[in-house]
Amino acid sequence: GEGEGRGGCGSLARARFAGGRARAEVGARYLLSDDFRAQPAPVIDRWAELARDEPVARATAVVQLLAAARHHALEELHRIDAPTLILSAGEAAMVPPANSRMLARRIKGAELHWLPGSAHDFATELPGETAELLRDFCATGK
Repeated sequence: GEGEGRGGCGSLARARFAGGRARAEVGARYLLSDDFRAQPAPVIDRWAELARDEPVARATAVVQLLAAARHHALEELHRIDAPTLILSAGEAAMVPPANSRMLARRIKGAELHWLPGSAHDFATELPGETAELLRDFCATGK
């Protein structure tokens, strides 16, 4: 499926058990767009520092991966009645754009906004745009 072109979920899962820089570099391939990674930015260095300074236990990583793989709430989405903002990356390396469109269709009144040119971690790539969308959504008082 979409996202497999960058090495598939298996590569991302293996990266959870790698350390430091290797983990950060693999994660960056899935979470950040090619254009963003090509810029001189300290993001990957900071991720490597976090992996070193705040390591995640292997058991925790396994549980997180299993939870993500087994989580299926599709049939419950119609029950959400809270105001819902769906932000979706333009490239969406990890999450296919069709998933965001499906969420917007199934959650009554949901707002869907695209952040073109970004990948999964759009808040890192486009912090100003992300903050503005969140501020505007919260300010409407829905």
